[in-house]
Amino acid sequence: TEIYTLSLHDALPICNKVSQLELGGTIVDSGTLPLGSLPVGIGSQFGCGPLDVGAGTTLTVSAGTVVKSSAVSCNNYAELQVDGSLVVDGSSGSPVTFTSAKDDSVGGDTNGDGSATSPAPGDWGGIYVTSTGSVSFEHAVVKYAGVVSDGVSTSIDSSSVVDAGGTGIDVVPPEGAQGKVPTVSLTANTVTSPGSDGIDVSTSGPGLSSSPVPVVTGNTVTSAGGVAVDVYATALDPADLTGNGGSGNKGSQ
Repeated sequence: TEIYTLSLHDALPICNKVSQLELGGTIVDSGTLPLGSLPVGIGSQFGCGPLDVGAGTTLTVSAGTVVKSSAVSCNNYAELQVDGSLVVDGSSGSPVTFTSAKDDSVGGDTNGDGSATSPAPGDWGGIYVTSTGSVSFEHAVVKYAGVVSDGVSTSIDSSSVVDAGGTGIDVVPPEGAQGKVPTVSLTANTVTSPGSDGIDVSTSGPGLSSSPVPVVTGNTVTSAGGVAVDVYATALDPADLTGNGGSGNKGSQ
């Protein structure tokens, strides 16, 4: 695996066919996106594989940043993997967008092919948080892929997942233990046209005091290919499961 260390610098897109900063490998130092005026492309032409936020490392993504899949690599492997921490600091007026390189509606025609290609569900691998990782989303938009978190801390608020090939948001943290209970909070999100379920959450622990109590409130799921919202937990609080809605889902539950 090739290793890339994030450092702040500026690269100007002048007359390039592919106007992206293509990154593959493992991020070993904490850093902040963007790294300049070029959108980051997840993946490299030198190898098919994820861009990995390494263990012990924090990647912060600033408001208004556009992150796309690689325009030159194997898009199905263009996944943002998180073994460390991913912090997405969008705002209501300036969200952070993760999308396909074929999506010209945000960031422009960065793959340089005009109208020859169009984005579609499953275009890229999406965001995957491993069991050692954590993720915090505020005002993010994820298009043409989903968010899967097996992490110890998952917080997704006021964000959107659009046209995921499978489940929109899928959260299965590690089993809880005394003094080490994972946290799950999904609030005020919208999931539109996922290929499978809208939101799936499954948490567990050996006893009530060591079981995560998921917070899943105020989310809206429309046109899901499966169930709108599915929550399983060994410890549930009804007050933390209110206000979810939606329409046009295959499973309207």
